[in-house]
Amino acid sequence: MPASAASAVSAAHRLTSNPSRPSARRSRDATYRIKPILHWTFRPLAKLKMVRGHFSQLEACSRSTKSVPSSLVCSRLDYANSLLFGTTQKSINRLQRVQNTLARVAASHALPRGTRSSDILQDLHWLPIDQRIEFKLATLMCNILNSSQPDYLRSLLNYHTTTHSLRSANTSLLSVPCVRTTFASRGFSIAASTVWNSLPSSIRSSTSADTFRRLLKTHCFQQAYCSP
Repeated sequence: MPASAASAVSAAHRLTSNPSRPSARRSRDATYRIKPILHWTFRPLAKLKMVRGHFSQLEACSRSTKSVPSSLVCSRLDYANSLLFGTTQKSINRLQRVQNTLARVAASHALPRGTRSSDILQDLHWLPIDQRIEFKLATLMCNILNSSQPDYLRSLLNYHTTTHSLRSANTSLLSVPCVRTTFASRGFSIAASTVWNSLPSSIRSSTSADTFRRLLKTHCFQQAYCSP
C-alpha cells in the first residue's frame, strides 16, 4: 500500500477506533483539518494565477496547465480526506470552493468566461470533493479486502451473513454496525462499509486494482455529473 494511503488509514484508525465514545476534541478534528488544507492550497494557487498566462501562450503547454495544478493542489485536497466522510456540508463547501478556483486556473485558457464550475470540473474530468472522499474510501476498502492488510483495519470489517439463502448472499456486502449518533456513523467500520455497499456489485466483484479504480472512477463521475 502506498505511504500516503497507509498514513490515511492509520489516521482514520486513530480518529475512529472507538466511535461509540466520541470526545469533544475528536469531534472537532475534521473541522480543524480543513484550516491547514485551505492554507496549503491557496498559497500555490496564488502562484499559479501569476504564471497561467504564460501557459496559455503555448498550445503545447496546455497539458501542463492541468497537470501542474493537479499535482500541487489536488494532492493536498486528497490527503487523508477519508476522515472527512460525513462531515458538515459547510466544511465540504469550503474545500469545494478551493477546487473550483483551481479548476478555473487550470482551464482559464480553454473555456469562456462565466462557465459554471461544475462544467469546468466535468471538462477536466475531476471529481468533486464529495465523490473524491468516497473514491478514497472505496479504494482503501478494495486494498484492505483483497490483501487483508493492515490487520487492525481488516479486523473491523465483516461480510454480511444470513441464515437464509438469499440473492444478496454472494454480492460481497459488508455488515454495517448499528450506531446511535451521527458522529459514530463516521467511524471507519461504518463509513467504509456504507460506501462499499453502495457500489454496484460489478465494481465490488473486481479483483484487479486497476479495473476497480477505472470502474469506480466512471461510477463516481456519472454520479456527480450525470445524475438527474
